[in-house]
Amino acid sequence: MKKLIAGVHYCDVIELTEILGMSRHGIGAFIRTGKLEAIKIGRRFWVSEASIKDFIDQAKVTPSKEGEDKK
Repeated sequence: MKKLIAGVHYCDVIELTEILGMSRHGIGAFIRTGKLEAIKIGRRFWVSEASIKDFIDQAKVTPSKEGEDKK
């Protein structure tokens, strides 16, 4: 469920499971390790749309060109 908090749009972990195609546990692991920035209000974690974008940008993979050595 999306929520507007202090003028910023946030998604809860349940919505992120649908957006990212991951499990709640996987998303929780990324939050615990700091790879996905979140805030905790009560018992729920909320992730801003900007944090989701940053997370996706960090996960981008650049394909290697053919003939390049794999390192």
